[in-house]
Formats: sequence, C-alpha cells, structure tokens
Amino acid sequence: MASTKKRRIWQESLNDEVSSLERTSTVFESIEGDPRFSYNLPRKNALAGAVLKHCYAVVDSVLEKFYPLIYKFGYCHCLFNRFYNQKWGYFYEKHCQWEHMKLLYISAEPISPGFVEASLLKNTKDAKSEKGSKRKPPKGGKAKSPKNKKGKTKGAPKREPKSQKAKASRTKSKKVKGDETAAEAPAESVPVGEKAPKRAKRTRA
Repeated sequence: MASTKKRRIWQESLNDEVSSLERTSTVFESIEGDPRFSYNLPRKNALAGAVLKHCYAVVDSVLEKFYPLIYKFGYCHCLFNRFYNQKWGYFYEKHCQWEHMKLLYISAEPISPGFVEASLLKNTKDAKSEKGSKRKPPKGGKAKSPKNKKGKTKGAPKREPKSQKAKASRTKSKKVKGDETAAEAPAESVPVGEKAPKRAKRTRA
C-alpha cells in the first residue's frame, strides 16, 4: 500500500519531459525498493523560486530531525549507481558510513540540478555563519567599544590637557612663521597643454 502511494506521488510530480524518459521508471523503482533511498519532489511544473523554497524546507526539516549529523549535497544521473558503485559509491566509502540518500529535484537536463546544488550549499553556509556570530551590534548601528572598570574605553589614546595643547600649537605656529624656508607657497594648477610659469628667483638682502 505504501509503495502504491509513493509511485502515485512521483508520477504526479514529474513533468512530461522527465516522465517520457525510458529510465525514469527504473530509477524510481530502485529508490522505492531500497530503504536507504527516499524522495521528496516539488510540485509539477514548479518555477525556480518554488523549487528552491521546497528544497530549503526539506533540508531544514531533515537537519532539525536528525541533528547532529554529517551531510552533503550533490547531483547524479542515478541514486542507486551513485550509492553502490564499487569505485566511487558512498556505500564503500571508508571515512564516513553514509546511511541515506534523499532525492529533492529531478530534471531532463543537467544545468538546473547544478544550480539547485549551488543554492543549497550557499543557503546552508549562510545559516551556519548567522548561528556562529556571537556579538551583534545594538539598534543604533555600531557596536560599543569595550570599557574597563573605571568606565574608560580600552585602547583609546590619552588626551592631553588643554593648556599643553594650546601651548604646543602656539610654538608650532611661531616656528613656521619665523622660518621662511619651512613653508612653501601652494602649487598653482596649470591647464592641460600649457607650460607652468617660471618661478621668480629669490634674492637675499
């Protein structure tokens, strides 16, 4: 009874182009005959946005149900061959014992599955980065700098007293004013194509 229900679901979810392929029924028969495989397909003739929304929802439900777990995304021409192939099959991988494969999307061409895979990878990466961020800026926009016990900001430069600041500025201005060679006249802007005017020679008294 369960097998009949699954068959009705995948046949109703596929468009006419995928349904007309010779090996479509063989692929889904191998999925239904193995407990390590399952599928959850978007509705028939769904647009790109609806396909991604469906895949995001399925992945989120799987992660929430079986967390913590190891998972990966990919695409292939046949789930059975990808899982049980003796050269590159997941079943024979030594480093990780994979338990299950779920089909999220199927197409008659190879481009759209690649976009779905890339979107799932980016969506999962963004979700991880959001969970990993510890400090969040306040509503004002900028994060407050840490302060020590006395209420002063850590790492801030020390302020000089006003009297010393004014004294330093006065002595600096006096030196520049008294020494004529210290200050230079601002350079005049010259239009393109014209020669710069010659400077007048200085004579000392």
